[in-house]
Amino acid sequence: MKKRYIDYLILSFVGILYTFSVIKATLITMRIPIEGWHMLLFATGVILFYYLVYTKAGRIVFLCSCAVAIGYTVYKVLINGITNISMTLAPLSRLIYVAIQVGTGYYDETISDLSLMICISVFSLFVAFPVYYFLVKKFSFYFLITPGVAFFMIVYGINRQVDKLSFYIFITVAIVSYIRHIFLSSLSKKQDSEQASRVSMFIYFVPIALLVVLFSATIPVKDYPIEWPWLDEKINKVWWDLKERYTVDRYDEFSLAKTGFGDPSRLGGPVHADNTSILLVTAPTRVYLRGAVYDEYTGSGWVLTDKSQEDYFEDRVYDQREFTYGWKAAAVELGIYNLDEFEEYLLDTNKIHNENVDQEEYIAFLRNQTKPGVLALLFPEKEITVQHLNIRTMSLFTPLKMFLPIKGLYSEAYRLNEDSEGIFRADKRLRKDSKYYFNYLQPAYGMKAMEKFLRLSEEGIYDRFNNKINLLIEKVEQEDDGYKLKQALLNVVNTYEMLGNRRDEIYQLYTNIPEQIPERVVELAKEITASHSSTYDKVKSLEDYLRKNYEYNLYTNYPPEEQDFVDYFLFDGKEGYCSYFASSLCVMTRAVGIPSRYVEGFILPKEKDRYSRYLVTNQNAHAWAEVYLEGIGWITFEATPPMAGALNYYVTLSTYDTNLAIPEYIEDFEEDSVIQNDFIPDIDGEYTVRKKITLGTILIYISVLIILMFIMNLLFMLARWIVLHIISPQKSVKLLYRYTVSLLKQAGSNMEIGQTPMDYARAVDERYTFSKYDMCTMVKIYYSVRFGSHDIDKEKLKSVFSFVSEVKANTGRSMYLLKRVLYRCLLFKG
Repeated sequence: MKKRYIDYLILSFVGILYTFSVIKATLITMRIPIEGWHMLLFATGVILFYYLVYTKAGRIVFLCSCAVAIGYTVYKVLINGITNISMTLAPLSRLIYVAIQVGTGYYDETISDLSLMICISVFSLFVAFPVYYFLVKKFSFYFLITPGVAFFMIVYGINRQVDKLSFYIFITVAIVSYIRHIFLSSLSKKQDSEQASRVSMFIYFVPIALLVVLFSATIPVKDYPIEWPWLDEKINKVWWDLKERYTVDRYDEFSLAKTGFGDPSRLGGPVHADNTSILLVTAPTRVYLRGAVYDEYTGSGWVLTDKSQEDYFEDRVYDQREFTYGWKAAAVELGIYNLDEFEEYLLDTNKIHNENVDQEEYIAFLRNQTKPGVLALLFPEKEITVQHLNIRTMSLFTPLKMFLPIKGLYSEAYRLNEDSEGIFRADKRLRKDSKYYFNYLQPAYGMKAMEKFLRLSEEGIYDRFNNKINLLIEKVEQEDDGYKLKQALLNVVNTYEMLGNRRDEIYQLYTNIPEQIPERVVELAKEITASHSSTYDKVKSLEDYLRKNYEYNLYTNYPPEEQDFVDYFLFDGKEGYCSYFASSLCVMTRAVGIPSRYVEGFILPKEKDRYSRYLVTNQNAHAWAEVYLEGIGWITFEATPPMAGALNYYVTLSTYDTNLAIPEYIEDFEEDSVIQNDFIPDIDGEYTVRKKITLGTILIYISVLIILMFIMNLLFMLARWIVLHIISPQKSVKLLYRYTVSLLKQAGSNMEIGQTPMDYARAVDERYTFSKYDMCTMVKIYYSVRFGSHDIDKEKLKSVFSFVSEVKANTGRSMYLLKRVLYRCLLFKG
């Protein structure tokens, strides 16, 4: 009896270690506030719980507790009514929600400690049950260790790392369990098992196993795992080939939440982006592809307000129109009245002459759709091609200043619509490998001439310009031949009044911040921008401040629910990723009265592939800010530190052609109109990437198939084992006899024609040696059940199970290894 208790004590110790290793390896990836000794307490508690439950008194208490819980639930349902069952089960729903939130890595401070502890307790109970059952109750080495091996493989596959202490403990448990397995196997062959000490061998090998593991842990090793570049490269390539071939992201409208980032309506939390290939882009340089634009900041995130009930200016069309005419209002304010002087101003080659300009020349300068050659080079027109890979969405991904038409999609299959923010969506999800192309303006950000051009923007340019034109109209009216000039000037006034109305609309929509935003956010923005006069310099000062004073980190916690998101980032958290920086820049620009909006999409990677294309993955998902500069239009700004310089595009200004015509714009574009697509058959499929199936790929496929069949075989054996223990003993004996005969046939012991079962049993007993039962005894038990309808007690049924296991082991040893693996591990005959 004493040795039995020592056996249970050591098994409990091993079970606690096993459970602790699984709990630690799981929870350490979720970044929740729980220490190692907490996990050890959970592991100890659940193992003790199962010990108590498997006692008679403990079973009674457990069943009574379950009955009370069920009774209380039924009582609450009767009191509250069946219609309010959701209210009755609210605690359970909350617990499930917390479990999902913690399990998917989105733990934050809104989860109470009690809810977290309950979730971990339930998880620990699930982990400990198979450990207790296959270690203590009915020891089975394979059922005990195989799930652990699979678990650590999955953890490593997902995170590309595994907690070392957890893995070392698991290896220790595996070594000890294997020694016990071998010891019990050899012990079962002896007739007199009472003469062997079941405990002593186990006790001796526990410290030996621990010493082996501890010694191996002290050997100096590199911080990173063993690397076989040739093998790692092939495995990673096949892994991503399989993932890209069979995994497709599906959603109607794009947002960063679809790529592994937090939801835009509630920003923050860790990032879980992967390497799934999303787009294949052919472009002259890195481009910011817009997928979603948000205009209202709520304090915790961004939303897009419904503009369908209002008649707003179409954003893209009027942004292009402002780029055509708006800069001239700023030029006139500087005393510039022709293209040559404007070029000299941008290039710093000469001073402004401020000469008297003929009225007709002045009006021609204002009305003509031409721009200086330098400005044309600073905003060159380029073509871009976008192909959707592992994605099916209604959203199209386009740059800020793009032109219609969008070509390459089937006009018969898709109808495109443009919203008030310039985002394009199809009427249904684009198929995989859909491809479209269009032209756009590529701003030469980072160049001195570009910065000088952007500094022209000042608030109120259009109002001051229109005042000058109205004074000129009054002067012209007094002249005898002033009618034509007056009409021309009135047309100019109409154009700039329209741009002024659009400016007022933009200020109305894109300068709002919540009333409850902390005052220190506004004060900080004003302090940073106080020394700057132009709108551009104010925004750049905010952009530089964010880049230099805050850390980039993908693994952040959610801010407290009661605290403003931007306020938390600026003054408490001080670290985050693109959503943090872009939101802060937008809110701070709005705080000083500059319109801005929050944009999500993709940024092209740094390097092109060998075919000069950009492969965009979910890890290239990004958020940035767009700021409105009066007289120029919407301009992209980048506050995220690692992306500094990503917008830069350099051109040569030494030679240029003057009076380059501005591309034709769609002036009569109506909001919510349908955009027809031009399909070009001869380029269809040109950019499609098709992976070649190599011998290595085929071998990997075969290996994956074998692993899947092995797992299914294990599940089949587990299901059979469960069924045999659930059905009646008589049926179990009949099935076990047939199973025994099938095992013997696999090893070559076939029943001859005319041979009785008893004769066959004698032949089997001559070939194999069994410890307790023999085949003849098995046949007698089978006869007594099938023909005599005798009852089978538990001890005899247990002996039959042991005999079948022995037959399986003996026949397995007599089979060739390949045949044994094939029959027992893959063909569901084990």
